[in-house]
Amino acid sequence: MSNISTAFDQIKLRMETLFPYADGWYQMANPYQVEQNTLATHDKGWGIALGAGTNTNRNLSCKLSINRTITVTFLRRRYANEMDIVPKETAEKQILEDQFILIKDFEKTPALNNSTSGITRFQYDSDGGIENVFEGNEAFIKLVTTYSLEYFEHLEP
Repeated sequence: MSNISTAFDQIKLRMETLFPYADGWYQMANPYQVEQNTLATHDKGWGIALGAGTNTNRNLSCKLSINRTITVTFLRRRYANEMDIVPKETAEKQILEDQFILIKDFEKTPALNNSTSGITRFQYDSDGGIENVFEGNEAFIKLVTTYSLEYFEHLEP
């Protein structure tokens, strides 16, 4: 198995631990187009999407270094009508708190607890801010956070 698979599995395990089904969280089936997921994932959902990769041109002993963008998306329902400001602000603060829980957890172990596998760094890069998502008459918000993953892949069998 390659290191990108190992990294993905480690990220997913951390997400499942921090945001468990028992607490009402759902993993999105399609993190690339969040609007196409079920309404359950819109209430309290998360998803991991693999983005573009770049050759860092740091070949070491038949190992290729790759820097890959990974996005984690959080979804939350806004339980408010258009004039209810406090519930909207509460939902916005909650989704930012969700993001911070994850950033703090990943920053404590940037090699994803797997430093011997070739995963060298996983860190927060940026986010796109809170965005509105509308599905029928329902209103939701999402926050897409971009992380940078650097890992080495063996070029020889």
